[in-house]
Amino acid sequence: MYVDSLGRRVSALALCVALGLLVLAEFAMTLGRISIDTKFILNTPCAFVVVSYLVHKARAAPKLLVYIGDISYSFYAVHLLVMHAVALLIIPAIPSKAVGNWTVALLSVAIALPLAIATRQWVEKPALVVGRQLQRSAFPAAV
Repeated sequence: MYVDSLGRRVSALALCVALGLLVLAEFAMTLGRISIDTKFILNTPCAFVVVSYLVHKARAAPKLLVYIGDISYSFYAVHLLVMHAVALLIIPAIPSKAVGNWTVALLSVAIALPLAIATRQWVEKPALVVGRQLQRSAFPAAV
């Protein structure tokens, strides 16, 4: 009972801090104290905290969020390589000089997302199956 109560308090505190940072970042940007990139860096983890809290409160995650959670490691594994490839290969080929960090970010996500889905399907899932088979053969009594 105490642990459940403590968990709710920590969740509520995290939600309050996240919402406070979201408001503070917006306020600081309107005053010209931080750039849009800094605001994005502050807002992204805060948004994840807010969404996590809302999903946890609902006790049932929507299928899209579950799917995003499933591919999150694959996305993490490929995004940096894709981002560097976009910055080094694709961006110099674009004639406009108005290309900035947002263009790199959007192109990187647009390329990394399908790549992460493919990596999850054809690399991560088969590797998990092989890992389970190895575990069963090495430790038959434990399974």
